[in-house]
Amino acid sequence: MTNLLRANQRDHSVIIILPQDHKLSSHVA
Repeated sequence: MTNLLRANQRDHSVIIILPQDHKLSSHVA
């Protein structure tokens, strides 16, 4: 999961696949 967190900082697209930000994904969609 560490890699995912690192990618999240440089790529906001990754945040969409994060369970904690699942609500954000729904809002963006």
